[in-house]
Amino acid sequence: MSASQSISRFLLLMFAATGSACAAGADDTAAVGSPETSASLSAEDEATKSIIAPVPADVSTAMANPDSMSDDALNRIFRLEHRISVGHGQKIAVTETFTIRSWLRWPHRAMMMIPAQGSNRSVYNIPIEGYDGGAIMARDGFFAFTVDPPGTGDSYQPANGLTVTYESEAATLSIVADRLREMRFVPRMDVWGEELGGGAAMVMCGDARRFRSCVASSMLYKTASDFFYQVAPFFEAFILGSPDGYFQTFPETYFNVLAGASPDVRDWYLSTQIGRYAAGMYKQDFDRVLDGGNSYDPRGAAVPGLLLRGENETNNPIEDTQHLARTTVLSAAGTPRSRSSPAERISSAWTRLRSVRVRGISRRHSSTARLPLITTDIHRSIG
Repeated sequence: MSASQSISRFLLLMFAATGSACAAGADDTAAVGSPETSASLSAEDEATKSIIAPVPADVSTAMANPDSMSDDALNRIFRLEHRISVGHGQKIAVTETFTIRSWLRWPHRAMMMIPAQGSNRSVYNIPIEGYDGGAIMARDGFFAFTVDPPGTGDSYQPANGLTVTYESEAATLSIVADRLREMRFVPRMDVWGEELGGGAAMVMCGDARRFRSCVASSMLYKTASDFFYQVAPFFEAFILGSPDGYFQTFPETYFNVLAGASPDVRDWYLSTQIGRYAAGMYKQDFDRVLDGGNSYDPRGAAVPGLLLRGENETNNPIEDTQHLARTTVLSAAGTPRSRSSPAERISSAWTRLRSVRVRGISRRHSSTARLPLITTDIHRSIG
């Protein structure tokens, strides 16, 4: 057994001996109803705020002798639901996915996955072969955390959805990241965000103490496509005319997301993603793209990062993504790896859902490097 496996085994056995599982700021932890998943239930100790990671009994049992485990056992998916307190009685809903490999890897690695506004956290864990991003990450040794941002899904709903901004969402999810890092002993977290979630991820990744890399996909920066400018007046009226700063989606809302999607993916998407979402970040986008505003300023990025743009992107031209890439200055160096990374495989699954193909270039980052443009070689960025 390696030294790293010994450390992970010690932590797991220590937690198993506590009997109950608690997380700092997390008041609910439960197993997802999946045949692959088992877990013990737990609740927050409001008095002590104990920092003890919830660990399914099957995991601690298996870690007693990891060297004898089969690949199937090492790759078994465990999935937990958390409600992370961010203060003032407000909670963020998080789905965690991991395997035994996630525990055996040391130092631990974790990725927070932030959905586009108009989708909830389940969109990263679609139960269709090739589309379950959390499982893809977990089988490569990551703890994968999908989140509902404020004003989305099962997370708290501010009275006015226009108060949810790139900056406020980034601040809230940074608190969540701290809780999750403590819970799973992760030095720094990787962050993935799509569309508006990508903008929040870029703001978060100005803090290199908390975060180690940023992947952002389907980003609209300063210059939109002709199609966007044509539909913008109608879309803006729909978004900003909604009561209390929330907009309600309907099947036609997702026409550009589901164009070309398989029937099973389309049916799953429309049965799970239609809902009510905070509109504040869209208002910032309209201000930035139509009136020259400066939301999610990327110049403060402090970690290696990556932009993804599909060839069939409808909202912005390639030049806009290039502009964002040139603007984003990164200060940390990424190390190329000899094998495909989990982010590379998850991007493949995600872009199939988006009905696009990803192409582009990549290179190592240095203190003076700019963010590389659209790449399938994601391992060069997140190391």
